[in-house]
Amino acid sequence: PETSVVFLSLLCINFHEFGNNMENWEQHLESLIQGSEAVCIIFPSAVAHCLRYQVMEQIQLCVDHMVPCYMASPRGVLACSAPLMGGAWEHGRFDAAIARALVVARWADLDDGHGEEEVKRRALGLVQGTTTGLAGFAARATRLAAGPVLRDAAC
Repeated sequence: PETSVVFLSLLCINFHEFGNNMENWEQHLESLIQGSEAVCIIFPSAVAHCLRYQVMEQIQLCVDHMVPCYMASPRGVLACSAPLMGGAWEHGRFDAAIARALVVARWADLDDGHGEEEVKRRALGLVQGTTTGLAGFAARATRLAAGPVLRDAAC
């Protein structure tokens, strides 16, 4: 079986500390990402919890500040903005259902079930303010998730 030894120094963000006061969240998140060596977004096994505007915002901030970003599912890790050590873009087997959701997502119309219009406004504004805009973000998500989707289709 494939095994790896990974040493992590974790800084977790407790969203509950902010409660309804998201006033300073954007600046707080951006400064955390700027000060990080890398960001790993850990997805649960439930696909419904993966497509959220907070995830979109975090990925875009990582790209903007050239901070390596990784997405982890229960069985694998997918590199988003810089390859893993050794040059690979995937370690283990990233969840194909999550990858498929990333490929078919309508990023402008996500219904994350949380009704967080402020987060949606910030995330979409951040992405649409780039040179490639929302289409570029969707293309990047599709390119990154294509490997696990194609591997799953071949099995």
